[in-house]
Amino acid sequence: MCGAAPTMMNARMAALSLGLLVCDAGRLPLPVLVRAAGRPAADMHLPEPLLQEIVRLGERALRPQQERWPYRAAFGEISFRPDHWKDREIRDLLWLEDELSGHLLDLYAKHRPGALRRRAEGLIMQVRKVA
Repeated sequence: MCGAAPTMMNARMAALSLGLLVCDAGRLPLPVLVRAAGRPAADMHLPEPLLQEIVRLGERALRPQQERWPYRAAFGEISFRPDHWKDREIRDLLWLEDELSGHLLDLYAKHRPGALRRRAEGLIMQVRKVA
């Protein structure tokens, strides 16, 4: 789910517990953060404990929907496991999203000023051509 304004914490928690990712103006998307944390040189620029935790919790959040909502053909139904997350883990992951987003955005501002803005403008131009 995408939004143009920061999403309230309760909505982010509910979405994550259902297996939905929220992308908004307040932070970088979770797949971007997990990918950045997996880079070989990430620990040279970002706090290692945060990197380890975003990978541990983030990979679980990025699992395919088929794992979260398995189809049981014998019964003709889709089931859901509500015990996939503990409230503390969801809060930790959302805190990590905020923290690492801030760290990464600071790194971009310091080492590649304007790079994200230019990339966004390029993507907007591509979308306008298609539309």
